[in-house]
Amino acid sequence: MKIKITAILLALLMLSLASCGSQTNTDETTAETEQTTTTETETTAPETEPDVPIADIGDAVAEEFGESFRCDWEIDSETLESTYGVKPEWVKESYAKIAMITTLNDHFIGIHANPDYADDVEAALTDYRDYYIENSFQYPMNIPKMKAMRVYRNGDYVFLILLGEYNSELDEDGNYEAAVEANQRAVDIIDSMLGE
Repeated sequence: MKIKITAILLALLMLSLASCGSQTNTDETTAETEQTTTTETETTAPETEPDVPIADIGDAVAEEFGESFRCDWEIDSETLESTYGVKPEWVKESYAKIAMITTLNDHFIGIHANPDYADDVEAALTDYRDYYIENSFQYPMNIPKMKAMRVYRNGDYVFLILLGEYNSELDEDGNYEAAVEANQRAVDIIDSMLGE
């Protein structure tokens, strides 16, 4: 009789231990599943950097300015490097146009830089802007506008902007302010498409 009771107690003890072991294993499996799910979510999270075609931005700016957008000469990659200092390997895509007529000095150059090269593009366009303002020959009517030339960056997108029209009814300060406002209109379009 004692042997039967001992055997029954032993069987109950084994069932109890088996049940606890199974519960622990289930808890560990659940924890591992939750950790794996969290890791996959972090890995597949969407990037925050927008990927808007640079041509769409250029076209939107051209549309905003209409006939006063006089950037009708497209700059190729060789000119971007030789004149503006922007190396081809820095560029994912570009929209680079200036006015063909020499009496105009309009520029709209947009560069979507390859990863890790936006700083280089910004530095090159800033150097060009500084050189252009200090050393280039300009018709007197263009000098106020030229001084308003702007380098603008939004993430990996970098722009050299010189837009607007000379107004003979305004003095030098008035034409400078008008050019600043024209350039800002372009920046507002850029930000609306890329986000600020």
